[in-house]
Amino acid sequence: MPLHWFLFGLACAAALPAAFTLDPCLDTDTWWHMATGRWIVEQQQIPWVDPLAWHQQPTRWYAYSWLYGVVLYELFDKASYSGIIIARTIIVAVSTLSVMLYLVRSSGPTLQTIIVALLTGTVLMMFAKERPWHFTIAFTTLTLWAVQSIRETGRIRRKLWLLPLFALWANLHIQFVLGWLILGLACCFPGLANRKAVIALTLACVAATAINPYHVRLAEVIVEYATQLAPREYVIELASPAINSPSTWATIFLIAFGFWTIARQDKTDLFQGILLLISLLLAINQRRDIWVAALAAIATLRHGNLEVRNHAPLIIATVIGTFAATCALSFFGVGPSTDYPAASAKLCPIDAVRNSKANLETPVFSTFNWGGSLIWELDRPAVMMDGRTNLYGDERLRRHFQTWQASDGWQDNPAFKLARTVVAPPDQPLTAKLRSLPEVWQPVYEGEVAVIFVRLSE
Repeated sequence: MPLHWFLFGLACAAALPAAFTLDPCLDTDTWWHMATGRWIVEQQQIPWVDPLAWHQQPTRWYAYSWLYGVVLYELFDKASYSGIIIARTIIVAVSTLSVMLYLVRSSGPTLQTIIVALLTGTVLMMFAKERPWHFTIAFTTLTLWAVQSIRETGRIRRKLWLLPLFALWANLHIQFVLGWLILGLACCFPGLANRKAVIALTLACVAATAINPYHVRLAEVIVEYATQLAPREYVIELASPAINSPSTWATIFLIAFGFWTIARQDKTDLFQGILLLISLLLAINQRRDIWVAALAAIATLRHGNLEVRNHAPLIIATVIGTFAATCALSFFGVGPSTDYPAASAKLCPIDAVRNSKANLETPVFSTFNWGGSLIWELDRPAVMMDGRTNLYGDERLRRHFQTWQASDGWQDNPAFKLARTVVAPPDQPLTAKLRSLPEVWQPVYEGEVAVIFVRLSE
């Protein structure tokens, strides 16, 4: 395939996630990440007890993405909403670029590569928000790239850069365990590499992840996320993939293509096969992990004839240029509105809280998705629930969602019984219940986005 047509195909693939970075609304988790960063900057320390939400007693919490939160806060402090949107574009571009470079390294400048790139770009569309998982996407790709090079050449010393990568990873996002998985599989199937040397490298990378404020205690967070069941029932990104999603179908095609590629091999590479099988299980379990399956499918392609280092500048310029062009179009008015504060105010009760701060009593009962924005706006431990699922546990999460649905026994929720203020979407079943109890709950603010109730009596 002519190189110029190949680069055009890559640009089309990169344009898919790039277009989704133009969403003017900040991600709902961004607020509590920024609040974490604000607290760390102001207090000049790392929290061990949750300082953001309201609790009856001190509650252990490790800010495992503390570095990401600090960077977000500093960007927002210096450049407001625009700073976050720019950061989003950069990290989405970096994660997309890492995957595309790995794909080209694996498959070369072929029509097959373009088809896989377009499918991969479709998968990455659903991840084009300012979330720390982009560091995991990029670092997992780099780890897989390094491991396959080690297995093919037997050279390990040149891959010692994995150690600082894992150390940085552990301060940005908790899913560095995916890197452990890839290295662990390499220990079982080292290819041309010396098994003992691969094991030593793996242990060193695992040790490097302890270079964070919480050291080995981050293992507690990993166990919490691995064993929680309630979030998978109620949190969309933690549920199984939606069958009507283009990203889901793109993942299905990539997984099928990966297994077909393995089946055609003269000698099956168990590293590739087991990695693809594990990634399939991860994708079925949670939709936010479908990108892992796409990456594992790419790992089965070993027919590349293009030396990436010789064409890396062109590939980098193509992908980054696509994201830059998308930003430029937005700047000139092509695409969604760039009135970022107004867009976020339509998604979260920012205006409602600002107009009613004098009437808000602590603690505040609000929805799961709104908790982060309330934490940011109120700047004190007032909110009873937000997006940090591991902080609250299965039982409290279930009771929270059941209360908003006004299920039987909703008034018996211990957290709700303690609430002095409720910040509610107008269309929720619980909102209708509170309207029917004016002797207990008085509305002090009503708008299109939110209704605020204050408790009058016990």
